[in-house]
Amino acid sequence: IRYGINSRARMFGIAILVALGWAQGALRFEDAVALHQAGKLAEAEKAYRSILARGAQSAELLANLGALLAQKGDYAGAVGMYERALKVDPKLDPLHLNLGLARFKAGDFGRALSSFEKFLAARPMHRQGRE
Repeated sequence: IRYGINSRARMFGIAILVALGWAQGALRFEDAVALHQAGKLAEAEKAYRSILARGAQSAELLANLGALLAQKGDYAGAVGMYERALKVDPKLDPLHLNLGLARFKAGDFGRALSSFEKFLAARPMHRQGRE
């Protein structure tokens, strides 16, 4: 997403539309990401879920919603979104790291280890996965 001079005005306008419910069906993925990046987690979650409700099932959309849920401390919800994202795109190997972290924070240590192993198998030289 590109941020220009009018990015604040755009963010304010999007937030108003979401808050009033006028543009729920018209929000695009980029709008949801902008809300998420602006720290408007409740509005971003509504936007992501609205897009999902319209039938979109992209791995990126599901992964972003998973990341948002993890930010909110809903690790079980994050695990579900990450698993769905991996079903849509099994080649999205970096997501195994996020899935492992969410499983770990949810207390599912055995499955977290399995996710970390899958991540490292796909990216054996990745420093973050070895730390």
